[in-house]
Amino acid sequence: MVDLIIKGGQVVTPAGVGNLDVAVEGEQIVAVAQPGTISPDGARVIDGTGKIVIPGGIEPHAHIGGPRQPERSAAEPVSKAAIYGGTTTVLDFATQVAGHDLLHAMGEAAERWEGQGYTDYSYHPIFTSGADNASIHQIGELVEAGFPSFKIFTTSIRPPSAQLQNNKTDFGRLSLIMEQVAEAGGMLLVHSEDDDMVHYNYDNAEDQGNVEWWQMHQIHTKLSEDVSFRRVIRLAEQKNCPVYFVHVSALEGVEAVGEARSRGQAIYGETLHNYACFSAENYREDNGMKYHT
Repeated sequence: MVDLIIKGGQVVTPAGVGNLDVAVEGEQIVAVAQPGTISPDGARVIDGTGKIVIPGGIEPHAHIGGPRQPERSAAEPVSKAAIYGGTTTVLDFATQVAGHDLLHAMGEAAERWEGQGYTDYSYHPIFTSGADNASIHQIGELVEAGFPSFKIFTTSIRPPSAQLQNNKTDFGRLSLIMEQVAEAGGMLLVHSEDDDMVHYNYDNAEDQGNVEWWQMHQIHTKLSEDVSFRRVIRLAEQKNCPVYFVHVSALEGVEAVGEARSRGQAIYGETLHNYACFSAENYREDNGMKYHT
């Protein structure tokens, strides 16, 4: 017996948009059918006339606090905002910190969310520069526990003077991480930039006095993305590891992903409207940082 029927709405499906009824049992959509063909049998009925009906959205990349940002542990308001926007699942991150393994990070993430969220939720464990082989070999255990996606950074992102913790994973450890992820049937999320280029650009900008934040694109460049994506893709090909590149920001990155997919690799890319709708010139506006992520 279904618990909920949404009737009369314009339902968006893979086949198109149509006037259909939707049946829900528990938290699962169990039927999409022609109007009036689903028996109510005591189910709650919502009139969707004049509304567009879509499945709940999935937010796969949200940073909601963490061990270095306790003041941002805001699962309740963030998930509430997500629900108002039609997002019903939020994936946060569980960041490994020095001296602790991934299981410790997962416990901290659970404390941030348990009893606090309006949405379904999960976390991507993040490896940092301190990842040892013991932590890396926890990948299979975490996949079995329902956490199949892991994140690494190929750069420490910030200049040395601003480092809170070095997030960079070197390519030696990355090779082992990819082996373990592939063996366990998981997926690897990658923040992919060339670390040498990024830090040379920081040094060069400081030498020239070009330290205004709106010159960020001169530090984190298209070439850096291109070089790093292709290096990661090559290693992933050897290890047969699926890769999901986060916040793809340049055409060069898109092309690298497309070329890999045309060869049959399981390579995916995530972008944001910021990159599709704005450019580095918008950084110069008042409050231009809002265009950056």
